[in-house]
Amino acid sequence: MLLIEKVSEESEELIEAAEIKEKKEVIWEAADLLYFLMVLLAKREVKLKEVFMELERRNNEKN
Repeated sequence: MLLIEKVSEESEELIEAAEIKEKKEVIWEAADLLYFLMVLLAKREVKLKEVFMELERRNNEKN
């Protein structure tokens, strides 16, 4: 399975868990999604720090 497809699959599973499952399942699916997202970022040579910097930039725009 391609990495992009895996990220998409895990996103869908997290959404489903958030809608109808217990907190434990939401945590499980969120961990799966974060893992594959971090693999994708590493493959694209995007550092997590860069993503956090973008979030901070967006937050500062709102203020």
